[in-house]
Amino acid sequence: MSSRIKRYVFRKPDGRYQALLFFAFSLVFSGLYVSFGLPLRGGSVSTLVVAVAFGLVRFAESLPTDRRLLSGVLRVLALCLLVTLVTLTVLAPEMILGER
Repeated sequence: MSSRIKRYVFRKPDGRYQALLFFAFSLVFSGLYVSFGLPLRGGSVSTLVVAVAFGLVRFAESLPTDRRLLSGVLRVLALCLLVTLVTLTVLAPEMILGER
C-alpha cells in the first residue's frame, strides 16, 4: 500500500500544462464564489474550498521536479480539504449548505 501512495502522491510534478489546468479550475470556482456568493450575502463555502484545493494542486504541479515531498504534501492537503468537505456535507449539511 505504501508503495502505491509513494508512486501516485509523491511522484514528480507534472509540469506547467497541468498546473495551468488546475489554475484555470481554481479561477473558475473563485469566480463562481464571487459572482454568486457575494451578491447573495453568504456564498457557498464548498465552492471556496474546492477553489482552494485546486489552487493547492496547482502549486504542487508547478514546483520543480526535485521537490517531490513538498508536492506530495500539497496534494495530500488538497485531498484532505475535499474529504473534509464531503464528510461535513454528509454529517452536518447545514454547515456547508446553509440553513434552509
